Amino acid sequence: MFVHQLITRVTVISSRSRFVRGTGCKPSGGAWTLKKLRRSKTEERYEELLVQEGLAPLYEPLRLRIELPTGSHRYKPDFLVRPAAGPELHEVKGGYPRERDWMRFEMAVAQWGWLFTFVWAQWVDGQWKVKRYPRIVG
Repeated sequence: MFVHQLITRVTVISSRSRFVRGTGCKPSGGAWTLKKLRRSKTEERYEELLVQEGLAPLYEPLRLRIELPTGSHRYKPDFLVRPAAGPELHEVKGGYPRERDWMRFEMAVAQWGWLFTFVWAQWVDGQWKVKRYPRIVG
């Protein structure tokens, strides 16, 4: 039931914009405002690939809390897709990803792999290099 509620809740979020809560020091005065999400050219290219495959990707729909050796952090995957096999979280990187990005991704796989299939997609030499981490069952 929990997984169904989580995925149903995620689909309500638009893939183009999101309501965010402002703080008292911003012009929004703490009110809810609509924020336009920005994608990199690499993320736009990957989204086109997902759409061509018949998937409906949601851009940055959720954040996962992960525990790292340096403390608790938030991990925000680039895309959520829902194929028939179950929910997948896709992380998209260009040719030179930072080590900290890879470390956060690996920790998210280790801590949330029971719920999601993770996909690391990297644009290298004009083509996609994709590595899948299947959901951990059991």
